Amino acid sequence: MRSVRIVLLIGLSALAAAAAEVRDLGESLGYLRLPDLDGEAFTVPEGPLVIDLRQARLAGTSGTERLRGLLASPGIRFVLVSEATAPAVVSLLDTRGPTVLTLGGTEAPPTDIRVAVSARDDRRAYEALDQGFSLAVLANPPLVKTRRDEASIVRARRNGTRPAEAAPPGEATNPVALPLAPNASAPTAPAAAATPAADLPPPPPVDLVLQRAVNLHRGLQALDRL
Repeated sequence: MRSVRIVLLIGLSALAAAAAEVRDLGESLGYLRLPDLDGEAFTVPEGPLVIDLRQARLAGTSGTERLRGLLASPGIRFVLVSEATAPAVVSLLDTRGPTVLTLGGTEAPPTDIRVAVSARDDRRAYEALDQGFSLAVLANPPLVKTRRDEASIVRARRNGTRPAEAAPPGEATNPVALPLAPNASAPTAPAAAATPAADLPPPPPVDLVLQRAVNLHRGLQALDRL
């Protein structure tokens, strides 16, 4: 009896480890990644859902039936596919209902919405989630703005130069020396940046296919179509 309990506990632990996680994309939109339809257990969430099948492998009978039930469940489904999606999984999508929209890059199988992204960049963005980038960053990367505070403007005017980022379009980017007052010392060179550009971390990749799905959801939500 004890050996039976141990076997059951091991089996339950394996199922728990293989359970696919439904992540939050905000505004009641979920995200479910299913690379292994047969080996990953999942519960069917309510409401809008992004189903990422871009690396879905060939599915057996159990995995196919679970995916079919997921696609037929209430709520709109945004299904992401790529050239790496198993053909059997793509064929299953041919019988999708009107609330299931498919999205993919330029090299993906025919989809409802085609996104202008290569297979290489799409795969890089897909793998970024496993490398620690959050879904929010991948779907909506932060904008990097050039900051110009008052202190930098004062220093530039004191040195007789114009900040490079303040130059209007079409104007030379090299600092222009202004006439110096009598007995004034020559302007000093601006201090070098504290962190060289080579030492800065690379910007996070943008998951354009996922971003399009999120934008579609937000648009439908704004139109009260959900």
